[in-house]
Amino acid sequence: MRSTISLLLLAASVFATQAFAADTIKEMFSQGTIDGSLRYYLYDLKTKDAKDAGDSVFAAIVGYKTAPLKGVSLAGTFASANDVATSNTWDNYMMLQASGSNQHKSFTKLMEYYVQGEWFDTTIRYGAQQIYTPLMNMDYCRILPKTYSGLTLVNKSIKDLELHAYYIDGFSGWNDSSFYDIVKSVDSSAKDKPLLVGGARYNTQVGSVNLGAEGWVYHMDDVVDTGYLRTRFGKNIGDYHLYFMPSVMVQKSNGENLGGKFDTYEYGFETGVDAYGAKLQAFYAKTGPDAQFTPWGFGKIVMQQFLVSGWHGKQDAYGALVGYDLGQIGVPGLSTYVWYNRYDAPGSRSSEIDYNVQYEFRKTFNSALDGLKFEVGYAMVDNASTADQNELRVRMTYPFSIGGGGKN
Repeated sequence: MRSTISLLLLAASVFATQAFAADTIKEMFSQGTIDGSLRYYLYDLKTKDAKDAGDSVFAAIVGYKTAPLKGVSLAGTFASANDVATSNTWDNYMMLQASGSNQHKSFTKLMEYYVQGEWFDTTIRYGAQQIYTPLMNMDYCRILPKTYSGLTLVNKSIKDLELHAYYIDGFSGWNDSSFYDIVKSVDSSAKDKPLLVGGARYNTQVGSVNLGAEGWVYHMDDVVDTGYLRTRFGKNIGDYHLYFMPSVMVQKSNGENLGGKFDTYEYGFETGVDAYGAKLQAFYAKTGPDAQFTPWGFGKIVMQQFLVSGWHGKQDAYGALVGYDLGQIGVPGLSTYVWYNRYDAPGSRSSEIDYNVQYEFRKTFNSALDGLKFEVGYAMVDNASTADQNELRVRMTYPFSIGGGGKN
Protein backbone atom coordinates (compact mmCIF):
# COMPACT_ATOMS: atom_id res chain seq x y z
CA MET A 1 0.00 0.00 0.00
CA ARG A 2 2.71 2.45 0.95
CA SER A 3 4.62 1.85 -2.31
CA THR A 4 1.42 2.49 -4.27
CA ILE A 5 0.92 5.79 -2.46
CA SER A 6 4.51 6.82 -3.16
CA LEU A 7 4.03 6.17 -6.86
CA LEU A 8 0.81 8.20 -6.87
CA LEU A 9 2.47 11.12 -5.11
CA LEU A 10 5.35 11.00 -7.59
CA ALA A 11 2.94 10.82 -10.51
CA ALA A 12 1.00 13.81 -9.20
CA SER A 13 4.20 15.83 -8.87
CA VAL A 14 5.40 14.87 -12.36
CA PHE A 15 2.03 15.74 -13.88
CA ALA A 16 2.02 19.12 -12.15
CA THR A 17 5.59 19.82 -13.27
CA GLN A 18 4.79 19.03 -16.88
CA ALA A 19 1.50 20.90 -17.02
CA PHE A 20 2.27 24.09 -15.10
CA ALA A 21 5.11 26.58 -14.78
CA ALA A 22 7.82 26.04 -12.15
CA ASP A 23 6.88 29.15 -10.17
CA THR A 24 3.36 27.75 -9.75
CA ILE A 25 4.79 24.54 -8.31
CA LYS A 26 6.95 26.65 -6.02
CA GLU A 27 3.88 28.45 -4.69
CA MET A 28 2.12 25.13 -4.19
CA PHE A 29 4.74 24.17 -1.62
CA SER A 30 5.67 27.60 -0.24
CA GLN A 31 2.01 28.39 0.51
CA GLY A 32 1.40 25.05 2.21
CA THR A 33 0.35 24.59 5.82
CA ILE A 34 2.22 23.06 8.75
CA ASP A 35 -0.10 22.03 11.56
CA GLY A 36 -0.42 19.56 14.37
CA SER A 37 -0.44 19.40 18.13
CA LEU A 38 1.68 18.78 21.21
CA ARG A 39 0.10 16.51 23.79
CA TYR A 40 0.77 15.12 27.24
CA TYR A 41 -1.51 12.39 28.62
CA LEU A 42 -1.33 10.69 32.00
CA TYR A 43 -3.71 7.75 32.55
CA ASP A 44 -3.76 5.82 35.82
CA LEU A 45 -6.23 2.96 36.34
CA LYS A 46 -6.53 1.36 39.77
CA THR A 47 -8.42 -1.88 40.29
CA LYS A 48 -8.79 -3.56 43.66
CA ASP A 49 -6.71 -6.75 43.93
CA ALA A 50 -5.10 -6.13 40.51
CA LYS A 51 -2.00 -4.40 39.21
CA ASP A 52 -2.38 -0.73 38.27
CA ALA A 53 -2.34 0.15 34.58
CA GLY A 54 -1.41 3.43 32.95
CA ASP A 55 0.86 5.47 30.75
CA SER A 56 2.59 8.85 31.03
CA VAL A 57 3.14 10.00 27.44
CA PHE A 58 4.24 13.07 25.51
CA ALA A 59 3.28 13.10 21.83
CA ALA A 60 4.00 15.38 18.90
CA ILE A 61 1.89 15.31 15.75
CA VAL A 62 3.20 17.39 12.85
CA GLY A 63 1.63 17.50 9.40
CA TYR A 64 2.31 19.36 6.17
CA LYS A 65 -0.20 19.96 3.39
CA THR A 66 0.56 21.78 0.18
CA ALA A 67 -1.66 24.50 -1.19
CA PRO A 68 -3.92 23.13 -3.97
CA LEU A 69 -2.66 23.39 -7.53
CA LYS A 70 -5.46 22.96 -10.05
CA GLY A 71 -7.30 21.18 -7.29
CA VAL A 72 -4.45 18.80 -6.39
CA SER A 73 -2.67 18.85 -3.02
CA LEU A 74 -0.34 16.50 -1.17
CA ALA A 75 -0.17 15.86 2.58
CA GLY A 76 1.75 13.89 5.16
CA THR A 77 1.70 13.66 8.97
CA PHE A 78 4.31 12.25 11.35
CA ALA A 79 3.53 11.34 14.95
CA SER A 80 5.72 10.37 17.88
CA ALA A 81 4.60 9.04 21.26
CA ASN A 82 7.24 9.00 24.00
CA ASP A 83 7.30 7.62 27.50
CA VAL A 84 7.66 10.26 30.23
CA ALA A 85 8.64 8.53 33.46
CA THR A 86 5.79 6.02 33.47
CA SER A 87 5.73 4.06 36.70
CA ASN A 88 7.48 0.73 36.18
CA THR A 89 4.80 -0.89 38.34
CA TRP A 90 2.05 -0.11 35.78
CA ASP A 91 0.76 -2.38 33.06
CA ASN A 92 0.56 -0.94 29.55
CA TYR A 93 -2.52 1.18 28.79
CA MET A 94 -2.41 1.02 24.96
CA MET A 95 -0.90 4.46 24.41
CA LEU A 96 2.61 3.02 24.06
CA GLN A 97 3.91 -0.24 22.66
CA ALA A 98 5.02 -3.24 24.67
CA SER A 99 8.21 -5.17 23.88
CA GLY A 100 9.56 -7.85 26.18
CA SER A 101 9.95 -6.43 29.67
CA ASN A 102 9.41 -2.89 28.38
CA GLN A 103 5.66 -2.32 28.60
CA HIS A 104 5.91 1.38 27.74
CA LYS A 105 8.02 1.59 24.58
CA SER A 106 8.16 4.91 22.68
CA PHE A 107 7.51 4.85 18.93
CA THR A 108 7.25 7.05 15.84
CA LYS A 109 5.00 6.54 12.83
CA LEU A 110 4.02 8.03 9.49
CA MET A 111 0.38 8.61 10.38
CA GLU A 112 -1.00 10.20 7.21
CA TYR A 113 0.14 10.39 3.59
CA TYR A 114 -2.31 11.14 0.83
CA VAL A 115 -2.96 12.92 -2.44
CA GLN A 116 -6.14 14.98 -2.59
CA GLY A 117 -8.16 16.35 -5.48
CA GLU A 118 -10.96 18.90 -5.24
CA TRP A 119 -13.20 19.28 -8.28
CA PHE A 120 -16.92 19.93 -8.83
CA ASP A 121 -17.69 20.24 -5.10
CA THR A 122 -16.10 16.83 -4.50
CA THR A 123 -13.06 16.04 -2.37
CA ILE A 124 -11.20 12.85 -3.29
CA ARG A 125 -8.39 11.48 -1.13
CA TYR A 126 -6.23 8.45 -1.72
CA GLY A 127 -3.82 7.28 0.92
CA ALA A 128 -3.53 7.14 4.70
CA GLN A 129 -5.80 9.57 6.52
CA GLN A 130 -7.99 10.27 9.51
CA ILE A 131 -11.70 9.57 8.99
CA TYR A 132 -14.69 10.97 10.86
CA THR A 133 -17.79 8.77 10.75
CA PRO A 134 -19.78 7.41 13.71
CA LEU A 135 -18.42 3.84 13.62
CA MET A 136 -15.11 4.38 11.83
CA ASN A 137 -13.25 7.35 13.24
CA MET A 138 -10.09 8.55 14.97
CA ASP A 139 -11.28 7.32 18.41
CA TYR A 140 -10.08 10.02 20.80
CA CYS A 141 -9.45 7.73 23.79
CA ARG A 142 -5.67 7.46 23.34
CA ILE A 143 -2.96 10.00 22.60
CA LEU A 144 -2.56 9.08 18.91
CA PRO A 145 -5.63 8.56 16.72
CA LYS A 146 -6.63 5.54 14.71
CA THR A 147 -6.01 6.08 10.99
CA TYR A 148 -7.03 4.36 7.77
CA SER A 149 -5.75 3.93 4.23
CA GLY A 150 -7.81 3.78 1.08
CA LEU A 151 -9.97 5.94 -1.16
CA THR A 152 -12.51 8.46 0.21
CA LEU A 153 -14.95 10.75 -1.60
CA VAL A 154 -17.04 13.56 -0.11
CA ASN A 155 -19.48 15.52 -2.28
CA LYS A 156 -21.12 18.83 -1.28
CA SER A 157 -22.92 19.75 -4.51
CA ILE A 158 -26.30 20.02 -2.78
CA LYS A 159 -26.74 22.76 -0.19
CA ASP A 160 -26.59 21.51 3.43
CA LEU A 161 -25.95 17.92 2.26
CA GLU A 162 -22.76 15.84 2.30
CA LEU A 163 -22.49 12.50 0.51
CA HIS A 164 -19.68 10.12 1.54
CA ALA A 165 -18.23 6.97 -0.04
CA TYR A 166 -15.15 5.13 1.32
CA TYR A 167 -13.11 2.12 0.20
CA ILE A 168 -10.80 1.30 3.12
CA ASP A 169 -8.21 -1.46 2.95
CA GLY A 170 -5.66 -0.45 5.62
CA PHE A 171 -5.78 0.30 9.33
CA SER A 172 -3.38 1.60 11.98
CA GLY A 173 -4.45 1.49 15.62
CA TRP A 174 -3.55 3.67 18.60
CA ASN A 175 -0.09 2.19 19.08
CA ASP A 176 0.64 0.52 15.73
CA SER A 177 3.81 1.65 13.95
CA SER A 178 2.45 0.99 10.46
CA PHE A 179 -0.64 0.05 8.46
CA TYR A 180 -1.95 -3.47 7.84
CA ASP A 181 -4.98 -5.03 6.15
CA ILE A 182 -8.05 -3.73 7.95
CA VAL A 183 -9.62 -7.19 8.16
CA LYS A 184 -6.62 -8.36 10.20
CA SER A 185 -7.78 -6.11 13.04
CA VAL A 186 -10.51 -8.71 13.62
CA ASP A 187 -8.88 -11.88 12.28
CA SER A 188 -5.12 -12.11 11.74
CA SER A 189 -5.52 -15.13 9.45
CA ALA A 190 -8.19 -13.64 7.17
CA LYS A 191 -7.55 -12.76 3.55
CA ASP A 192 -7.51 -9.09 2.58
CA LYS A 193 -11.02 -7.61 2.47
CA PRO A 194 -11.93 -3.91 2.27
CA LEU A 195 -14.34 -2.05 4.50
CA LEU A 196 -16.93 -0.32 2.30
CA VAL A 197 -18.79 2.69 3.70
CA GLY A 198 -21.52 4.92 2.32
CA GLY A 199 -23.13 7.80 4.17
CA ALA A 200 -24.94 11.11 4.08
CA ARG A 201 -25.09 14.10 6.42
CA TYR A 202 -27.70 16.86 6.31
CA ASN A 203 -27.83 19.99 8.46
CA THR A 204 -30.02 23.03 8.03
CA GLN A 205 -31.39 25.98 10.01
CA VAL A 206 -35.07 26.88 9.85
CA GLY A 207 -35.60 30.01 11.90
CA SER A 208 -34.61 29.16 15.46
CA VAL A 209 -34.73 25.43 14.77
CA ASN A 210 -31.65 23.43 13.81
CA LEU A 211 -32.29 20.14 12.03
CA GLY A 212 -29.70 17.47 11.34
CA ALA A 213 -29.60 13.87 10.18
CA GLU A 214 -26.99 11.36 9.13
CA GLY A 215 -27.16 7.79 7.90
CA TRP A 216 -24.34 5.28 7.30
CA VAL A 217 -23.87 1.76 5.98
CA TYR A 218 -20.70 -0.28 6.73
CA HIS A 219 -19.98 -3.57 4.95
CA MET A 220 -17.10 -6.03 5.11
CA ASP A 221 -17.46 -9.43 3.44
CA ASP A 222 -17.40 -12.39 5.83
CA VAL A 223 -17.21 -10.06 8.83
CA VAL A 224 -20.02 -7.61 9.57
CA ASP A 225 -22.80 -5.38 8.21
CA THR A 226 -23.81 -2.28 10.16
CA GLY A 227 -26.40 0.43 9.61
CA TYR A 228 -26.52 3.68 11.56
CA LEU A 229 -29.03 6.55 11.66
CA ARG A 230 -28.96 9.65 13.89
CA THR A 231 -31.12 12.77 13.86
CA ARG A 232 -30.89 15.99 15.84
CA PHE A 233 -33.51 18.62 16.65
CA GLY A 234 -32.41 21.84 18.34
CA LYS A 235 -34.35 24.98 19.18
CA ASN A 236 -33.64 28.28 20.90
CA ILE A 237 -36.35 29.51 23.25
CA GLY A 238 -35.28 32.83 24.68
CA ASP A 239 -31.97 32.25 26.45
CA TYR A 240 -32.48 28.49 26.47
CA HIS A 241 -31.23 26.02 23.85
CA LEU A 242 -32.96 22.65 23.84
CA TYR A 243 -32.02 19.62 21.77
CA PHE A 244 -33.05 16.01 21.26
CA MET A 245 -30.80 13.54 19.41
CA PRO A 246 -32.13 10.00 18.90
CA SER A 247 -30.15 7.31 17.08
CA VAL A 248 -30.32 3.66 16.10
CA MET A 249 -27.68 1.16 15.02
CA VAL A 250 -28.35 -2.33 13.63
CA GLN A 251 -25.52 -4.83 13.24
CA LYS A 252 -25.16 -8.41 12.03
CA SER A 253 -22.21 -10.68 11.37
CA ASN A 254 -22.12 -12.01 7.81
CA GLY A 255 -19.37 -14.63 7.91
CA GLU A 256 -17.03 -16.72 9.98
CA ASN A 257 -14.19 -14.25 10.62
CA LEU A 258 -15.50 -13.17 14.03
CA GLY A 259 -15.52 -16.68 15.43
CA GLY A 260 -19.27 -16.70 15.94
CA LYS A 261 -22.57 -15.24 14.80
CA PHE A 262 -24.25 -12.21 16.31
CA ASP A 263 -27.25 -10.03 15.53
CA THR A 264 -27.77 -6.91 17.63
CA TYR A 265 -28.74 -3.26 17.75
CA GLU A 266 -28.58 -0.10 19.84
CA TYR A 267 -31.24 2.57 20.06
CA GLY A 268 -31.75 5.50 22.39
CA PHE A 269 -31.18 9.22 22.69
CA GLU A 270 -29.22 12.10 24.11
CA THR A 271 -31.13 15.23 25.10
CA GLY A 272 -30.45 18.41 27.02
CA VAL A 273 -30.86 22.09 27.69
CA ASP A 274 -28.25 24.89 27.91
CA ALA A 275 -28.77 28.28 29.52
CA TYR A 276 -26.63 30.91 31.26
CA GLY A 277 -23.52 28.72 31.09
CA ALA A 278 -25.20 25.71 32.70
CA LYS A 279 -26.11 22.51 30.89
CA LEU A 280 -28.22 19.52 31.82
CA GLN A 281 -28.12 16.37 29.68
CA ALA A 282 -29.85 12.99 29.85
CA PHE A 283 -28.91 9.73 28.11
CA TYR A 284 -30.58 6.41 27.38
CA ALA A 285 -29.33 3.46 25.32
CA LYS A 286 -30.79 0.00 24.79
CA THR A 287 -28.57 -2.77 23.39
CA GLY A 288 -29.90 -5.84 21.58
CA PRO A 289 -29.21 -9.50 22.36
CA ASP A 290 -25.45 -9.33 21.66
CA ALA A 291 -22.61 -6.94 22.47
CA GLN A 292 -21.75 -4.45 19.75
CA PHE A 293 -18.74 -4.87 17.47
CA THR A 294 -16.87 -1.55 17.15
CA PRO A 295 -13.13 -2.11 16.49
CA TRP A 296 -12.70 0.98 14.29
CA GLY A 297 -13.98 3.70 16.60
CA PHE A 298 -16.88 4.23 18.96
CA GLY A 299 -20.18 5.72 17.90
CA LYS A 300 -22.13 4.84 21.01
CA ILE A 301 -24.93 6.85 22.56
CA VAL A 302 -23.24 6.79 25.97
CA MET A 303 -19.46 7.26 26.04
CA GLN A 304 -18.18 8.06 29.51
CA GLN A 305 -14.56 8.32 30.55
CA PHE A 306 -14.24 4.58 31.15
CA LEU A 307 -17.49 2.78 30.28
CA VAL A 308 -19.60 2.97 27.13
CA SER A 309 -22.96 1.53 26.20
CA GLY A 310 -23.11 -1.66 24.16
CA TRP A 311 -20.31 -3.62 25.83
CA HIS A 312 -22.88 -6.22 26.93
CA GLY A 313 -25.92 -7.65 25.21
CA LYS A 314 -29.40 -6.88 26.57
CA GLN A 315 -28.06 -3.79 28.30
CA ASP A 316 -29.89 -0.65 29.41
CA ALA A 317 -27.72 2.41 29.98
CA TYR A 318 -29.13 5.63 31.39
CA GLY A 319 -27.91 8.67 33.26
CA ALA A 320 -27.51 12.43 33.51
CA LEU A 321 -24.80 15.07 33.22
CA VAL A 322 -24.68 18.49 34.89
CA GLY A 323 -22.08 21.00 33.72
CA TYR A 324 -21.19 24.67 34.00
CA ASP A 325 -19.09 27.13 31.99
CA LEU A 326 -17.38 29.38 34.53
CA GLY A 327 -16.82 31.99 31.84
CA GLN A 328 -20.26 33.20 32.87
CA ILE A 329 -18.82 34.35 36.20
CA GLY A 330 -15.59 35.85 34.92
CA VAL A 331 -13.30 32.83 34.36
CA PRO A 332 -13.26 32.37 30.56
CA GLY A 333 -12.11 28.99 29.33
CA LEU A 334 -12.87 27.12 32.57
CA SER A 335 -15.66 24.54 32.61
CA THR A 336 -16.64 21.51 34.62
CA TYR A 337 -19.17 18.69 34.72
CA VAL A 338 -20.35 15.71 36.76
CA TRP A 339 -21.79 12.73 34.86
CA TYR A 340 -23.51 9.69 36.37
CA ASN A 341 -24.59 6.69 34.33
CA ARG A 342 -25.84 3.20 35.14
CA TYR A 343 -25.40 0.11 32.96
CA ASP A 344 -27.73 -2.86 33.59
CA ALA A 345 -27.43 -6.21 31.76
CA PRO A 346 -28.08 -9.85 32.76
CA GLY A 347 -25.13 -10.94 34.86
CA SER A 348 -23.50 -7.50 34.67
CA ARG A 349 -24.42 -4.29 36.48
CA SER A 350 -22.16 -1.25 36.71
CA SER A 351 -22.32 2.46 37.33
CA GLU A 352 -19.85 5.24 36.68
CA ILE A 353 -19.57 8.78 37.95
CA ASP A 354 -17.21 11.17 36.17
CA TYR A 355 -15.77 14.39 37.59
CA ASN A 356 -14.21 16.60 34.93
CA VAL A 357 -12.54 20.02 34.87
CA GLN A 358 -11.23 21.70 31.69
CA TYR A 359 -9.38 24.95 31.11
CA GLU A 360 -8.59 26.42 27.69
CA PHE A 361 -6.50 29.56 27.20
CA ARG A 362 -8.48 32.17 25.28
CA LYS A 363 -6.31 35.29 24.93
CA THR A 364 -6.18 35.37 28.71
CA PHE A 365 -2.43 35.91 29.04
CA ASN A 366 -0.74 35.77 25.67
CA SER A 367 -2.12 35.05 22.20
CA ALA A 368 0.66 32.49 21.70
CA LEU A 369 -1.12 30.29 24.26
CA ASP A 370 -4.50 30.38 22.49
CA GLY A 371 -5.88 26.86 22.20
CA LEU A 372 -3.73 25.39 24.98
CA LYS A 373 -6.08 23.13 26.93
CA PHE A 374 -5.80 21.27 30.23
CA GLU A 375 -8.25 18.58 31.30
CA VAL A 376 -8.47 16.50 34.47
CA GLY A 377 -10.99 13.69 34.70
CA TYR A 378 -11.64 11.21 37.49
CA ALA A 379 -13.93 8.23 37.00
CA MET A 380 -15.30 6.01 39.76
CA VAL A 381 -16.68 2.71 38.45
CA ASP A 382 -18.81 0.53 40.71
CA ASN A 383 -19.18 -3.06 39.47
CA ALA A 384 -21.71 -5.36 41.10
CA SER A 385 -19.97 -8.66 40.30
CA THR A 386 -16.32 -7.66 39.73
CA ALA A 387 -13.77 -5.38 41.37
CA ASP A 388 -14.41 -1.64 41.37
CA GLN A 389 -12.14 0.65 39.35
CA ASN A 390 -10.95 4.24 39.65
CA GLU A 391 -9.30 6.04 36.74
CA LEU A 392 -7.44 9.35 36.61
CA ARG A 393 -6.90 11.08 33.26
CA VAL A 394 -4.79 14.22 32.88
CA ARG A 395 -4.55 15.67 29.39
CA MET A 396 -2.74 18.67 27.95
CA THR A 397 -3.13 19.58 24.27
CA TYR A 398 -1.69 22.47 22.29
CA PRO A 399 -2.77 22.68 18.64
CA PHE A 400 -0.82 24.84 16.21
CA SER A 401 -0.93 25.88 12.56
CA ILE A 402 1.57 27.82 10.47
CA GLY A 403 0.84 29.27 7.05
CA GLY A 404 -1.80 28.38 4.48
CA GLY A 405 -5.42 28.08 5.40
CA GLY A 406 -5.34 25.44 8.13
CA LYS A 407 -6.04 21.73 8.00
CA ASN A 408 -8.64 20.45 5.58
